[in-house]
Amino acid sequence: MPIFTKTCIPLCFLLLSAAPLCAHVTLPSIFSDHMVLQREMKIPVWGTAGPGEQVTVTLNNQKSEATADASGQWKTTLPAMEAGGPYALTAAGSDTATVNDVLIGEVWLFAGQSNMEWGTGYVINHDQELPAANFPKIRLCQIPHTVKDQPAADVPASWSPCTPESVFKFSGVAYFTGRELFKKLNVPIGLIQVSWSGTNIEGWMSHEALLTDPDFQPLQDRWSKVLQAYPQAKADFDAKLPELTKAWQDASDKAKAEGKPAPSEPKPPEGPGSRYSPSGIFNGAIFPLAPFALRGIVWYQGENNTAWAFLYRKELKALITSWRHLWNEDDAPFIIIQLPSATPLPPTTTSRWAELRESQLKGLELPNTGLVVTIDLGDSQHHENLHPKNKQDVGLRTAQLAEKMAYGIDVVASGPTFKTDTVANDSIRVQFDNSDGLKTKDGGPLTGFEIAGQDKKYISATATIDGDSVVLHSDALQNPQTVRYDWADYPDGNLYNGANLPAGPFRTDDFPLETKNNK
Repeated sequence: MPIFTKTCIPLCFLLLSAAPLCAHVTLPSIFSDHMVLQREMKIPVWGTAGPGEQVTVTLNNQKSEATADASGQWKTTLPAMEAGGPYALTAAGSDTATVNDVLIGEVWLFAGQSNMEWGTGYVINHDQELPAANFPKIRLCQIPHTVKDQPAADVPASWSPCTPESVFKFSGVAYFTGRELFKKLNVPIGLIQVSWSGTNIEGWMSHEALLTDPDFQPLQDRWSKVLQAYPQAKADFDAKLPELTKAWQDASDKAKAEGKPAPSEPKPPEGPGSRYSPSGIFNGAIFPLAPFALRGIVWYQGENNTAWAFLYRKELKALITSWRHLWNEDDAPFIIIQLPSATPLPPTTTSRWAELRESQLKGLELPNTGLVVTIDLGDSQHHENLHPKNKQDVGLRTAQLAEKMAYGIDVVASGPTFKTDTVANDSIRVQFDNSDGLKTKDGGPLTGFEIAGQDKKYISATATIDGDSVVLHSDALQNPQTVRYDWADYPDGNLYNGANLPAGPFRTDDFPLETKNNK
């Protein structure tokens, strides 16, 4: 938190008390010791003071002034600066707010649900990763779980240098991305993590975004019914709690005796303040961060929305657009991390995870967006595990995409991506972008490709690499029409390019999806 140095003279307390003539100058919590500010961009700074009070903000010998409005709010902008520090940031009026050990470098926001939240202390090889995680110029800011009914003015936040202790519960995806960027750019890196496991995308969307499409209305209608039912549901839960607690305790004792995991404790029904509240997380944890200057945003969420996978393509675009509007940066780099391979239990008749991945791919229809393919990073030993522990490769691929999108570095940042398909006789030729050095990961035959004819029934295809293309055919299908690749919860595709990056799932058909009408 900022350190406040009170300099207001005692005389102010003798004046009329009808107006707050000596209100403290404050900064929002995101402005705290050890922070990183974005280089080469104008730096917004804001806070509160007494109505009409003049505030002077100083950083690295640069100054800017602002006057608090009638409600005590003020905002100003410092000029763009090069990477450097440490500096002290001060906001001075009737008293002074001071933030120490401020660095100027690159700042990225990482948001999403459990795979984004997964701590560095729980990744593969964590016993080797943690002792090496000493990077004084990488700074971490982890925003706590916060839900609000209305957009909040502030959210608790604090920064810390990256150490084995501070990074243990910090997002592994964010840390490994930041580590790669630090090695490549050699400037301070600021990582802001806002994540919450088990959350739906509508909780991260602004109220205005949820009004942009009538298909979003059922989301709010369902939540309204939950709130209406909550008082009775909570009363019923409280009445049954002693019975539920005893049953849980008996089950826990039995599981312990048998060496099995204990069951979950009884949980009250969802209601006010729930993480499932539409716009709740946006109001509580995203809105208060703006307009803190960022280079870009990384988004890793979708597991909780697979039942509405088709709708997600609209929701994701609305979220991206609204967040960019909030930061007044219509072309801010926005990186989407695609869901990895996983087989949820119980499995569905078709692949909702494949449908959700396609909706994430559709996010690329907006400008300056990128997609990190992680289809090959699932848990190969436990396909039902929704939280694969290899976050290192996720971070590496995210950093490569950030390098290309945000910094113009010449790096291959994507695996083969579908370009065109051509039907000829009994085969289909699929051409790819990012196709230099097409190969299979294991050197064996290509897998993961399926083709369908007029009956729309897919069968496995024999696939052969030919330059920048893959040629598909099957002796069982004389006139193939469409192709799809890695279209499954846990597919087995093995197509890579020379940069050892995997091809992402795709389909060329427009067949109706299972979730299309799910609202």
